Amino acid sequence: MTGKPLNILAFDTSLQGLSVGALNQEGGKHASYVDDEPRGQAEKLIPVAQDVLQECGIGFDDLDMIVTTKGPGAFTGLRIGLSSAKTFAMFPDVRAIGIPTLEAVAYDVMHRGNITGKFAVIGETKRRDFYIQIFDEGGKPVSEPEAKEIEDIEQMLGPDELTLAGDGVSRFLDTSQREWNIQYLPDFSVIDPQSLCHMGLDIFTNGMQDNFDLEPIYLRGADVSVSKQKFRKIEGSFA
Repeated sequence: MTGKPLNILAFDTSLQGLSVGALNQEGGKHASYVDDEPRGQAEKLIPVAQDVLQECGIGFDDLDMIVTTKGPGAFTGLRIGLSSAKTFAMFPDVRAIGIPTLEAVAYDVMHRGNITGKFAVIGETKRRDFYIQIFDEGGKPVSEPEAKEIEDIEQMLGPDELTLAGDGVSRFLDTSQREWNIQYLPDFSVIDPQSLCHMGLDIFTNGMQDNFDLEPIYLRGADVSVSKQKFRKIEGSFA
C-alpha cells in the first residue's frame, strides 16, 4: 500500500446509530451515509457499504483499508462492526484497523471546530455512569478511557473552562448539579464517516500501531439479568 492512493471503507456502529463512509483517493471521490436511528445496524451495514463504495466507483475487491471503531460503546454494535471488519479484511491485501471510539470522536471534534485547551469526550452507556476520556488541544489523549459515575466525572473535570463533546454530554449536563462554564459540541450521536476515513489515513501514514488492532475495548460488563420465567423440569432419560 505504501506510496499509492488508497481506497478506504470506514464505519462506526459503537454509538447510537450507523455511520459508513468510503474514500477513493485516486479518483478524488468520497461518499457517506449517516443514520442516527439505533436499530437495524446489522441489516443495514453491508448494503449501505455496497452503496457508498459504488458511489465512489470502487468495489470490495478494490479496498486497501477497513476502518472501524472498537469501543467503548454498545455491545451489540461493537460485535457487528468488528466482525464485519474482520470479514471485509479477508479480501486480499486489505488492512483492517480498529480505532478506540472516544479517540475517533476526539479526532472528529478537531475537524469540526476551533478547540482551545483541553476537552473531554463523554460517551453514553445507557446506565448511571458515562464513558469519559480527556484530550489535549491537539487531540491527543491525556487520560485513559474510563467508565465513571457523574460525581467522579465532576471531580475529574474540575472548575476550569472546558469543551465537552460526545453522545453522553446532554444527559451528563441534565444530571449534574453543578453549573458548568463549557463549550458544548452537539450532534455526536454518530461519527462523521469521512473523519474516520482520514483518521485511518493518518494512522497509516504515521505507521501502524498495536492499539489499532480489532480487539474490542470493554470498560464494564454486559447488561444481563436472570430470567424470571419458570422452566419445566424434564424427567427421564435420553436414548
